[in-house]
Amino acid sequence: MNIVKVRYLDPPVFVDIGNVVTSYTLTQNASVGGTIIPNGGSNVMLGGTVGLSNSPTITYTPLTGNAYIKGLITPLSPEVLFAAIQSGLPADSVLLLSFVSINGLRNQRGSLQGITPADPDFHRVRALMRDIQISGAVRLYVKENPNKEPTRIITLRCCK
Repeated sequence: MNIVKVRYLDPPVFVDIGNVVTSYTLTQNASVGGTIIPNGGSNVMLGGTVGLSNSPTITYTPLTGNAYIKGLITPLSPEVLFAAIQSGLPADSVLLLSFVSINGLRNQRGSLQGITPADPDFHRVRALMRDIQISGAVRLYVKENPNKEPTRIITLRCCK
């Protein structure tokens, strides 16, 4: 829905989980039955059932005000982007959709006047990152430094 809204210059809609209410139902049944036969025989039957059901109700609330603006302008962290690449999303697509520039190489930009093409070298970086991804030679590590701040480390495995 948001893709179509953005296409026609309508603002996208973001929702947050406002409330989760769950109700549990426990049902129990027991039965005992028997038959007495006049010539001395008997038959006894025992039975029982237990059931548990869960019925969650999730309420979504549209983001408005500061939460809405913050959701639009908060950049994605490198951990999220590289986790997406390590999970198998094509690196060239992730770079095209989420990076404004890489070391001064500008990505394409869209505005009401049209699309400004990207620097040719930006596309070369995208292609090289896809090649590196396919080779399995890129990894991202997040380590805490002594000040308890995350340090992002990207390692590229060199081939012989």
